[in-house]
Amino acid sequence: MRCVRCQSCGASKPGASGCKWTHDFTMCQRCGDLYEKGNFCPICQRCYSDEDYECRMIQCAGCKRWVHSKCESLSVEMYTLLAHMPNSVTYKCPDCDSRGSQLKQILTERADAVETLDESIKPEPEEVRKILSSLPPPTWKSLMEKEVQTGLEAVTMGLFHNRATCCILKNPGVVKSEPSDGKPMKPDDSARPHDLFAVRFAV
Repeated sequence: MRCVRCQSCGASKPGASGCKWTHDFTMCQRCGDLYEKGNFCPICQRCYSDEDYECRMIQCAGCKRWVHSKCESLSVEMYTLLAHMPNSVTYKCPDCDSRGSQLKQILTERADAVETLDESIKPEPEEVRKILSSLPPPTWKSLMEKEVQTGLEAVTMGLFHNRATCCILKNPGVVKSEPSDGKPMKPDDSARPHDLFAVRFAV
């Protein structure tokens, strides 16, 4: 007896009574139907339903497919920022930009294949994510990172010129309260000054 498991949802059974394994015993009935419908992430190949509103996904401007933000290594903040970027900044999945050919070449070399990969043997999603992270960032991601850098600089300069924080920046130490003998204490030289300019250029 062949032991199989759905590569999308991980189910060990094809579904309810009457359901069958699909895609050469790699997907259960439900995931197979979703895959045929086009409801799958092009990076991890895992399926999703139209009612899955809790999963963070982004739509490719090229092929119009939906991609898990996790598969693009996007944090919650970066995912939110992408939704508010100008219309000139469009997201494209690896299949629609130069990363697709690079990814395929690396996977092909690793599988020691001659021409193309055997589509029935799909690489692990984590392996694909690591390869994509090692590739040069696409244009849309570089623009997002630049936007984050600009925002951090604006916040840093705003704090630097704020009257409430100015005294904190200029005070290299913390003046402690007077001791019992009534003599004032010197500032604590061991306290590190708040250098926002260093923070600005370190991010």
